[in-house]
Amino acid sequence: MNVLLVDDQREVLRYLQNIIPWDKLPVDQVFTACSAREARLIINNFTVDVILSDIEMPEEDGLSLCTWAKQAYPDLEVVFLTSHADFEYAKKAFEIGSFHYILQPVREEEIEDVLRRIHRKLTERQDYQRIKHRQIRVLGQKNTLLDAMLKSMEEGDTVKAEESYDCIKDILSMEFENCVLYPVLLQIVSWRRITEVWPDKQIRMTVCSILDDLLEEREGKAGIAGVSENLYWIFIALNKEEDDPDYLRRILQLFWDFAEQNTGFHSALYPCYDECTFAQAYVHLQQRMHANSDKQKGIFTDEPEDVSPAEPSEGAVGMAIDYVRRNIRKNISRTEVAEYVHLNEEYFSRLFKKETGVGFKEYVQAEKMEEARKYLAHSVLSVEVIASKLGYRNLSHFSTTFKKVTDLTPQEYRKQAKEK
Repeated sequence: MNVLLVDDQREVLRYLQNIIPWDKLPVDQVFTACSAREARLIINNFTVDVILSDIEMPEEDGLSLCTWAKQAYPDLEVVFLTSHADFEYAKKAFEIGSFHYILQPVREEEIEDVLRRIHRKLTERQDYQRIKHRQIRVLGQKNTLLDAMLKSMEEGDTVKAEESYDCIKDILSMEFENCVLYPVLLQIVSWRRITEVWPDKQIRMTVCSILDDLLEEREGKAGIAGVSENLYWIFIALNKEEDDPDYLRRILQLFWDFAEQNTGFHSALYPCYDECTFAQAYVHLQQRMHANSDKQKGIFTDEPEDVSPAEPSEGAVGMAIDYVRRNIRKNISRTEVAEYVHLNEEYFSRLFKKETGVGFKEYVQAEKMEEARKYLAHSVLSVEVIASKLGYRNLSHFSTTFKKVTDLTPQEYRKQAKEK
């Protein structure tokens, strides 16, 4: 650490330089200043960790100098050396946050002891800052890990997803003694204006910011993951308490109310208040979302009457439909969706048509055309861009398909929509 000695009497400075065994102390460099003005120049141009300053000096006293120094450099430590046992001096010295107050004539042992104690304090502060910086850096990765976990689940690798889930809880345990994660599925069911859809990054930042503010009373944290448009998984981390379910109900209601009034989207929340594996929550909350087939906004906590966990076939078709909606911009094949819901391709095809009344290919086509209608009616995007957004590489193919479904070309549909 570096020390600055400040006194208007040069003989005092020479005395301090000679009496103190600096080479035996954890001190790298010793600066000296005969005035507050000279001291300010040194502080502004060199690294100074400790000031040992006289109080009574002409022009500007030590109290004024050190008040400025502490305001400009809050981590700087101050020790006053004075020959005046004045209570008001001592009071002002401690008001500005001085580390110690030593009466002259000083004893070598006293200054050595003070400097060693300051060094320990500085070392502990540096260690704490390093640990805190590492903790912030690691915690900053939690959303990336959550995205990777969700991707594993989407790909059917539940083992890898659960390993990531445990890893995230280990990371969060740096902040929580008994960390528990509560998953919440957030579905953006509609936008106030389709032309003002928020980018993914803005949605994530807004959701986490609101929740972090609401969770502050319990020092909770929120993480977010999403690999599909308008569908996000929120993970609320808390120190486990008996009233967690009631607390979460209140927080989520506050969150939903605030988001409904202040954001550009309407949402549906599907929370899980019980401790469970992510795979269990994933299936359970997806089923609850499928039961909200008309995309009503609100908080949905009840078990859906029309979806039974004992009937995996219903859940499989529901998951397939959700997969299509979330990946509507991709070229979606029957093979990949059958793999996603863990069913034989032929069996999945028969099951899908039995439960929906249409073939899988026709369903995907209908969903894409429905999205195309929205874009054409409510945006200024070109037909070519809209086709690209919906996974069509060939504009002619898109236009032919659109006309087959609607009996109108994309341009004719847009013109009619604008005239209404």
